[in-house]
Amino acid sequence: MTITEAERHLLYQRLEAVLGADEANVLMEHLPPVGWADVATKRDLDHLETVLRAEIANTELRLCSELGAQISGVRSELGAQISGVRSELGAQISGVRSDLGAEVSGLRVELHTGVRDLRNQMFALFGAYTAVAAVAMVVVRLA
Repeated sequence: MTITEAERHLLYQRLEAVLGADEANVLMEHLPPVGWADVATKRDLDHLETVLRAEIANTELRLCSELGAQISGVRSELGAQISGVRSELGAQISGVRSDLGAEVSGLRVELHTGVRDLRNQMFALFGAYTAVAAVAMVVVRLA
């Protein structure tokens, strides 16, 4: 049975008339502000606790699952990016090795050519020196 606010007020007035204002106030304070159907029992609170704990556990499981899926996605993405970087780096290193090999080969050819030219110049210089020495000896003998 639901008690209206008007009925509560009438009850208070009757209690005030019979018991006095202070006692009526004390007694009214012990009554629920609405009908007894709206008052929660310990059993209601226990049931609510069980339901809330189950909901929290389900939410925790769902969040853990979602987090695991997101972490897995990030790992896959990161793995793909690392693989791409490795591939790119390998191609660039290969290109540098090729360029370096070509440069070293070019330097070897230039060095070989330079050594050969130097040797030819030494022979020419030695020949010229020998010729000058021979001419000098002839000039010394004639003089």
